[in-house]
Amino acid sequence: MSTGTSADGANGTGRSRRDVVRLVLAFYLAAALLNGRAVLRTAERMEHGGAAQRLWLAAVRPLAAASTTLRIDRFRDALERFAERWYAEPLAADASR
Repeated sequence: MSTGTSADGANGTGRSRRDVVRLVLAFYLAAALLNGRAVLRTAERMEHGGAAQRLWLAAVRPLAAASTTLRIDRFRDALERFAERWYAEPLAADASR
């Protein structure tokens, strides 16, 4: 009995598992690049330092550098400014009532 899914998507019922895995990996890569600088700042401020901090810094520094090189950090900054305006406007309107 077939469940309508296959490993290669050959039966035409949807995406293959391989496509789904690629999409999920692409999502997490984009999220890591968008958050590279913020995660780096967090790793730099770790309280206890030591091996855990060195591990995080070694893992995150290349992401932060790639984010800056690709100028994805500017996109993140623009999104943050937009979000600040978006949430500040309704709050200001509520305060004037």
